[in-house]
Amino acid sequence: MRRGGGPVSPSFRSRVRRFLAAGDPRPWWTPYGSDDLAGSLAEILVVDPTRHVHVAQCVRDVEMGIRRRNFWTLRAPDGEPAGLLQAVRGISWVLGGTISRDEALDLVAERILRRGPARPVLLGSEDEVEHVARRIEETGRFRLERRAQWRMACPPGALTGSLPAPDGFRRATPGDVPWLLEAHAAMCREDLGRDLVARDPAAYERYFRELARLGRVFVVEREGRPVHKLEIPLVAGGAWLIEGVYTIPAARRRGVARAAVAHVTSLVARAGGIACLHVNRDNEGALSLYRDLGYEVRGPWLVVIGHRA
Repeated sequence: MRRGGGPVSPSFRSRVRRFLAAGDPRPWWTPYGSDDLAGSLAEILVVDPTRHVHVAQCVRDVEMGIRRRNFWTLRAPDGEPAGLLQAVRGISWVLGGTISRDEALDLVAERILRRGPARPVLLGSEDEVEHVARRIEETGRFRLERRAQWRMACPPGALTGSLPAPDGFRRATPGDVPWLLEAHAAMCREDLGRDLVARDPAAYERYFRELARLGRVFVVEREGRPVHKLEIPLVAGGAWLIEGVYTIPAARRRGVARAAVAHVTSLVARAGGIACLHVNRDNEGALSLYRDLGYEVRGPWLVVIGHRA
């Protein structure tokens, strides 16, 4: 099926794949190609964009001419695409129905062990990520740390009208990057018990500079100084992923985060997108805030961080 829905005959490239696969009827991985998004894979990305926004972002990058080295296609024995896996920003995947779920997830685990980063970070629906995590643990090569979250989204119409920006709200500029790095490091220490920014400050600086260039990182000021930040790192498939929501301790319990998230969610809705985010399951305060703004739980989400055993 084409992305537009019309039937197509097998391409020459597809026929070659089938010929090559005839002698070895096992699924295998290849680098992602621009014609690999078709059929059930294309439909899944459209039907549930907030679940697969990481993969959809890689697809969009390729369509824009950005080469993604850590983006692979799982091929069924007949050579047709049966799944996609990205290891560009964490590791996530989308699977079609042409290979059994358990076999496909075992192949995902195998790919991560063979070609994944030294410290893999898996993210996705809890049942699928847990299956892959168990396979990785069986090798004894990694000690895995699990973080249970909820995937939440604000469906169309949940927010009525345009919510006003809070006082001091603005898009961040390159001049804000030093404070953004400091605030993100503080957030990591509070949430994770360690400073991830200190591990790779250059990468985080590039991350925030690029988001500032795109106008997708926001701050709220009080008395001329930033006290709150949030960013939208991924926009693909209709989903806009909100991350990094953080208010400095001195400015908390004043409604800053609520007003900022509400306004950004309103901006996303006006752009025709669906705002989504992930929240720790034991963070009752954040869950209550997001529900009050119209967000709903879409399913259990799991982040697994691998450490060398």
